[in-house]
Parts: sequence; structure tokens; C-alpha cells
Amino acid sequence: MTTVREKEKAYLVGTGIESLAAAVYLIRDACIPGENITIFEKSSSSGGSLQEIGLHDEGYKIKGIRMLNTSSIATYDLMAAIPSVRFDGKTVLEEIVAFNEQMKVFAQARLVCNGRVVTPDPDELFNHLLDIRQAISTHHQSENLPIESIFEPVFFDSRTWELVSSLFCLQPWHSIKQLALCFNLIEHHQISIDTLQGLEKTRYNQFDTLIFPTLLVN
Repeated sequence: MTTVREKEKAYLVGTGIESLAAAVYLIRDACIPGENITIFEKSSSSGGSLQEIGLHDEGYKIKGIRMLNTSSIATYDLMAAIPSVRFDGKTVLEEIVAFNEQMKVFAQARLVCNGRVVTPDPDELFNHLLDIRQAISTHHQSENLPIESIFEPVFFDSRTWELVSSLFCLQPWHSIKQLALCFNLIEHHQISIDTLQGLEKTRYNQFDTLIFPTLLVN
């Protein structure tokens, strides 16, 4: 028989997905009542990097996203415990799965120039991705080196760089460590960089789909 820990209290910092996940697991697995969990948040809005806040005269903090697919085990386990706020009797995970069965990710135009779709050369794309993997392996002990110090200038004019940099907001002056983190995501999620096949999307933005329902758990 599970014992509710009515005297236990927990304190978490920040209302990003990490703290909210911890709160859910404390309620679900540690049997700590929701009213015994306190989350401290400096910002006036919840959601961490998945929220968009700001004013035109102060600047904006733009929402980030989490790359999702069936290998997102931790995120999907969390969402399996969160009731959907839009579909009675379903979880957020079931909502995500149903949406992606209906709307498969397949970008037909990741690059456009002068109103025309630019299709990367498959061989060039394959070879450049191999070059990136080799560079990451070779320079793994020099993580602070900028990307531009490793590749020839012509690389930054390639379609491959346009695809990778636009997906992850990379700049040539970013470190090889940052490139490695991004490239590992591509490999981990088995993403087709030119079509984004392998990714799964949420029906709405990730704050409304992931954060908002989690905030309602008690």
C-alpha cells in the first residue's frame, strides 16, 4: 500500500520543464502532495525557455523547442502522466502521437532562393555530414575552438551548413562543442536534415502543449 508523505516538503527552482517534471514525479512516484511542493520562479511567466515573454521596448525572449520523437523517452514518459486539457480521457502523450499519425513531418522546402526551392545535392550533403562527424571526433579535446577555425570558408557557403545552422541557430563563431551537441541530436533522433523526417511535432506550440497541462497537475 502506497503511503502519502503528508509531512514531506519539496522546493524547486524555476518553472521550466525540468522543475515541472521533478514535481510530477514527486507527486506520482514519491507520493508527496502537490500542495507540499513549492516552485520558486524569478520571472513573471512560467515555462522557462519554452515561454515567450517581453515587450517591444525591452526586447523579447523567444520560445525554444524540444526536439521530439520516439527516442525522447524521458519526455514521453512524463507526458504519459499528464492529462490532456483538450481531449477528455487522453494524456498529452496520446495527443502528440495521434497528431503525428495525422500530420507526418516532411519538409518539402527547407531552403528557398529567389522564390525557388533549393534541393541539396545528396552526395555533397552526405560527404559534408561525414566531414562534420570527423571534425567533431578529431577536435573533441579542443571544445572551445570556433567552428570557423576548423572548416574552410567555402564550407560556410554550402547547402549543408545552411541546413544545419538554420535548424540550430548556429554561427561560424560558435564552438565545436556546440556543433557536437547539435550534431549528436541529429544522430540520436535519426533526423533527415533535408526533410526533418524523424521529428515529431506538437499540435500547438510547446508551451501550450507541454508546459500548460503540466502546471495543472496536483
